[in-house]
Amino acid sequence: MQHNPLDAGAWQMNKYLIDGRKVVVISKLNDGESIVQEVFVNKDNKEVASGAFFTARSLHDEPLISYSMKEEKRLLAQVRDSKAELSNLANTATALREKIKALKEILTSGHAAMTAIKDGNLGYLPAMLSGSIEYVVIDHVFGPIQPPMKFEDAISYMDSSYGGHRFMCLKLISVFGDANGNLEYGLNSYSDGSGSWLKFSPFVSFEDAVDYIRDCVIKKHRAGNLRDEELQMAIGLGIQFTAEVLDELAAKYMASMEKAKTELQDRTKLAETDLLSKHQRSIDAINQARK
Repeated sequence: MQHNPLDAGAWQMNKYLIDGRKVVVISKLNDGESIVQEVFVNKDNKEVASGAFFTARSLHDEPLISYSMKEEKRLLAQVRDSKAELSNLANTATALREKIKALKEILTSGHAAMTAIKDGNLGYLPAMLSGSIEYVVIDHVFGPIQPPMKFEDAISYMDSSYGGHRFMCLKLISVFGDANGNLEYGLNSYSDGSGSWLKFSPFVSFEDAVDYIRDCVIKKHRAGNLRDEELQMAIGLGIQFTAEVLDELAAKYMASMEKAKTELQDRTKLAETDLLSKHQRSIDAINQARK
């Protein structure tokens, strides 16, 4: 059985080589050299002397590192600390930039609002506050253009259950503004702001509301998504269009009718009659508007 020099009772000393390896001194060879064996650690974390014997000089009582290695470790630690500091500075700089952007937006918004107040460019807000609004137009994002409503009808919540018509409360009106000083208005379902809400445009007269609807009709027409009932509603309100716009509308519906006739040849007579009559009513409304 091989004897382990590290076993209890062994007289050999543990030393360290200049490169940091741990050895056990087997015997002295002379004044400058010793016979040693390297020490390893097994899977049970127990130190075991193993391998061939060899001679070694400069044995030390504890592990030593060279000055260059010490400097290398110091410099590596300094680099790690510098990287961490740079990372912290970068994060701080990013946070400051975002805060400056937020402050800039706040200042811009405040300046625009103050300019609007100074210049009296508050749109219909003074009229809203003074109670001078007479009509509103509800602006459905995806729905059809709505006819004007009386202001009091729009903001009153009436309970019509059980066949009644009882006033419950005034709906909450919200005012929204952007950094450019533009104002928009929202009408909530109830007085406490709960439920859904719709955007609306206020007007001091029926004529102003009608002019707004005319602009909406022209905008939707040129965007290619104007509905028949929207055009007919606008003309029914007495809205006057220029000859150019009327020609554009007539050309659009004539082309649409011709296309519909072609597409509906193989369809039922009922469907054909319904669609063509709808377009015919639009043509009739256009002709009426020309008079």
